[in-house]
Amino acid sequence: MAERLHNTYQVANLLGVTPGTVARWIRNGELQFKRLPDEQVRITEKHLVTFLKKRGIDIEEVMAKAVLREGAESGATVTRGERPALMKPTEQGEPAESGAPTEPQTPSPTPPEPGTETPDPVEELAAEITGKTPAAPEGASQSEDSQPIELTEAPQGEPTAPAAEPEPATPAGIVSGESAKPQTEPARPEVKFAPTPPPTPAPATAPTATGGGQEAAAQVIEAVLRDAIAHQASYMHLAPGADGLSLQLRIDGVLQDKVNFKTRLPAGLEGALIAHLKSLAAIQTDICDKPQTGKFSIDEQGRRIQLHVATCPVTTGEKLTIRIVDPEIALPKLDELGLTDTDLAQIRRFLARPSGLIVAASANPTSTTATLHAMLGELDRSGRNFTAVTKDAALDIEGVTQSQVDPAAGFTFASAAQAVAAADADVILISELRDPRTATAAVEAALDGRMVLLGAAAPDAPQAVELLRQMGLEPWPLSSALLGVVAQASARTLCEQCKRQATPPAELTEQLGIPADKLTGPTFEPVGCPRCADTGYVGRVQIFSVMFMAPEVSAAIRSGASASEIATGARQGGIKTLLEAALEKVNQGVTSLGEIARIFPGA
Repeated sequence: MAERLHNTYQVANLLGVTPGTVARWIRNGELQFKRLPDEQVRITEKHLVTFLKKRGIDIEEVMAKAVLREGAESGATVTRGERPALMKPTEQGEPAESGAPTEPQTPSPTPPEPGTETPDPVEELAAEITGKTPAAPEGASQSEDSQPIELTEAPQGEPTAPAAEPEPATPAGIVSGESAKPQTEPARPEVKFAPTPPPTPAPATAPTATGGGQEAAAQVIEAVLRDAIAHQASYMHLAPGADGLSLQLRIDGVLQDKVNFKTRLPAGLEGALIAHLKSLAAIQTDICDKPQTGKFSIDEQGRRIQLHVATCPVTTGEKLTIRIVDPEIALPKLDELGLTDTDLAQIRRFLARPSGLIVAASANPTSTTATLHAMLGELDRSGRNFTAVTKDAALDIEGVTQSQVDPAAGFTFASAAQAVAAADADVILISELRDPRTATAAVEAALDGRMVLLGAAAPDAPQAVELLRQMGLEPWPLSSALLGVVAQASARTLCEQCKRQATPPAELTEQLGIPADKLTGPTFEPVGCPRCADTGYVGRVQIFSVMFMAPEVSAAIRSGASASEIATGARQGGIKTLLEAALEKVNQGVTSLGEIARIFPGA
């Protein structure tokens, strides 16, 4: 027997309520539905019976009332216990035709224009869930201010005016962006149903959160954000796809799928989730075909977490990326970075000098931010002017004036560095080396008697020096200004609960060019368990190589030597390479050889 399927009007007629009430039940997840191949929404008899049972409603009594009501409307004689015509079996998933009207029209305060149809509220809900806009009925007109609305349940099935829409729910502790203000819903036009405009190519129309969807979206967003903070995620990615809204978190530098975490994104709330995040970040919710940026904050265990939101139009709609800035992670102390005693002492010798250039280098430029801030925090604030030039002044640093670059306005890293030096700064932090002018400004400021901390995108210390040389700096000024280079890399640490001892594969040792005598201790590999979310790793360890100006290094720089020649001079001066420092972590059982091969693919 074919499965009985009913549309919203048939269910409303059966239960003696309005179609808007049925739509509300579906939107709140109280009444389950089935989506047909043509994207139409239908309610199965099984789902309807389950819904009635949960509400403690006598099913037979409902059927009898429906039969009596239908008989009264048609003038036919009916017998108690007989099911109404709309409950007859259907073929091909469509309701059966009968003599009784199966598509009752719900009265509306404003009659529709001649030649138009009233859209099914559940079909509009299906459009919201699937991201597709239902086509407007032929001949229908669309007012710019009119919007489809829901009718609330009233006695004898009479429609009432819609209830006032609640303000967007913001979970406790979440603070919206600076420019975000409580928005009141504009006055609605006269109560009527209006057809939705025909579908347009991607990017899709901007999603909106309404009614109960707002409250549910706010709760989901709060849970997801707190889950990400608990896992110390640095980024969160929300991207629309064929299977709904996907969630990925960047944890310990690796993007991980939502399957490893407890929090799930419920189906049917995709549009409401995106709209709620955009609202929190003071981003225009009605624009989805242009990139936008915003920010808000959340209080978590006594600290203020900064959340920077960026939107990007994609072929399937709109993607959101959230950068999570935790002050405890972004502003560590120097002795909390994981430096060896020798490296820590060497950096403190750099910082004890009255002036000079210290370069923090990493293949991932964002990794140097914490190191630069830690070195800045080590310096004595008294009697000196501190200024930081950065792309994003996300955190307040006590005693430090921050200058945020704006390339669109012509305020670049180079012009900012020059302006700061001219403004009598004693200590200058430049978070990124972007161009030759920035490199020149940094070296000139160091030679002028200032302490300059500079971030550079380079995989190791010798290549950081070569990068400065390639930007046009002359060997002698560079060797005179440079105090040293702090090169670093981040490796995931093995989970202590599930790691196991294993012999490293020969292909890994060959790839890294490691002699047998370099692996002096037992090596371990990741396994995966609930504690590490089945990844085999928990947290990260920083690996450092501090290159100071040993005579061999200074001579190589002054001669204009290449990175390989500078590396040779560093080894002769007793300076440990970044790969050698990484292998020490392997020998200590802190990380795996496979992880080292991941972060040093070209070794």
